[in-house]
Amino acid sequence: MRPSITHHTPTQQAINNHTRILSGNIEFGVSNTDQSKNIRGWHANGIVTPATANTIFAVPISLGYIPTHWYVEDISAAARVYRATTPWTLTDAYFACDTASVTVSIFIY
Repeated sequence: MRPSITHHTPTQQAINNHTRILSGNIEFGVSNTDQSKNIRGWHANGIVTPATANTIFAVPISLGYIPTHWYVEDISAAARVYRATTPWTLTDAYFACDTASVTVSIFIY
């Protein structure tokens, strides 16, 4: 006996895809070359902020587009990293930190 073939409507396909994704299949990856990553973004790991607080610093990126969002993944001290007023480009995102010489990892997307 042949197995029955199930045909899904586009709505059913979309629901199935969302269910698959929300069931733990979202991956940030652990590096910029991680093939399991399915969220497009840039890991900037181990960035040391300038020795003077509130100084703008650039984080090199290579996304192929100008990102608009970011979040701190890890930080070595009680500090606030914030987006600088310098416009972001295809190759750099600009930040500042209210505490000097903090090591920070940022995910930029």
